[in-house]
Amino acid sequence: HSHTHRCDMTRIDGGHLGPTPSTDLNNAWRAAKGPRIVWMDDVGCENWNCLRPSEVWVAAVGAGVGRQQVCHVQDASHGFCVGFFAAGPADASSEG
Repeated sequence: HSHTHRCDMTRIDGGHLGPTPSTDLNNAWRAAKGPRIVWMDDVGCENWNCLRPSEVWVAAVGAGVGRQQVCHVQDASHGFCVGFFAAGPADASSEG
C-alpha cells in the first residue's frame, strides 16, 4: 500500500484492542516525513483502553522506531505521549 500523503505531525487516537494500535502506529510511521512528530493518545494511563496503546508505544520506543519526548497522564483513562519517529520509508522516497 503506497501512501501519497506525507505528514510532518501525526496524532493517533485510534483503536484500543488487538492489533489496531500497532497498525495505527505503523501506518503513521510509514507516512511520516519531515519533523516526524507523533502524538499517541491513551498511553501511560491504567484503564483498559490504555493497556494495548501503552504496550505498543513502549515497544516502538524500545525498538528505536520513535524517540519519546514527553508523556502526560491526565487520569486513569486518559494520557498521551509525544515524540519523534525515526526515519522511515517516506524519508527515502522522492516526491514531486
